[in-house]
Amino acid sequence: MKKGDVLALLDIPDVNKQVDEAKANFELAKIAYERWGRLREHDAVSQQEYDDKVGAYKQTEAVLRRLQDQQGFGKVVAPFDGIVTKRSIDNGDLVNAGNGGTGQALFTVAQIDKLRLYAYVPQNRAAHIHVGDSVDILRTDAADKPATGQIVRTSGAIDP
Repeated sequence: MKKGDVLALLDIPDVNKQVDEAKANFELAKIAYERWGRLREHDAVSQQEYDDKVGAYKQTEAVLRRLQDQQGFGKVVAPFDGIVTKRSIDNGDLVNAGNGGTGQALFTVAQIDKLRLYAYVPQNRAAHIHVGDSVDILRTDAADKPATGQIVRTSGAIDP
């Protein structure tokens, strides 16, 4: 998967309904704001009345943006390139947002562009291991195709 790929779409009907309501309120406040702006140009309404309409317009716009941001959480996307190693949910499962108990991971994702291998080396070979050395890693399923790596760090200690 690539960064930004959709991993899950959550059904959020309550938030969707709130967004619809906020859109209607915003459109009404926008119409009133524009109308009162034209009236204010001709001094047909007071500055206070016009300021009230401006405030209502900005408030409904902020509410709409906040709810649209919340609506965006209904789409779970990959945070980086990698693979999904574990899926903890199935279609139809209730997803806990963490506000009524402990949060639950929906997916476990691994970055595989750079793999790290941790290996224990026998004590009698530890003196031969140096940072920067090249190593071949043999796998039992592909012994004829070793993976090449590099030693980037050692513990510098012997584990008794």
